[in-house]
Amino acid sequence: MKRCTKCGVEKDESEFHKRTKSRDGLCYTCTKCANTISRAWAKANPERKKEADRKYSRKIQQLEGFSIKQKERYAEWITKPGNAEKARLNGDKWRLENRDRFYLSVVRNDLKRWNGISSAPHDLCVMVLDTRATKRELRKLNQTIKEIQK
Repeated sequence: MKRCTKCGVEKDESEFHKRTKSRDGLCYTCTKCANTISRAWAKANPERKKEADRKYSRKIQQLEGFSIKQKERYAEWITKPGNAEKARLNGDKWRLENRDRFYLSVVRNDLKRWNGISSAPHDLCVMVLDTRATKRELRKLNQTIKEIQK
């Protein structure tokens, strides 16, 4: 049994969120109080809440090929101290070792974002990289591709 510091009611330990930093491994407020506090904060800080949701969703979207369990495990891992820095360093290392693949994915994502081309052909991405086309040239090129596809 543990007492919630917010409502003062003594509750079973299963009614508290886990918190590795505390001595007993549990949060000091019960889940109901914690949810109330969280909702109040979100209501008082809509812009910060929206930004936090965006950041979280970006992290999860990066894991498209993974199962839900793997995504949840990653979301839990990334919040632990020091792990965000490890992930950034691993990403930097991968980008250096796989420059061609990385730049192709950047071009493919740009084509998606600029003109809504959901699956850009590999040859187009390579051509864009080879010619080092500017954004304006890319847009023109994509417009002609869209016209051809119609």
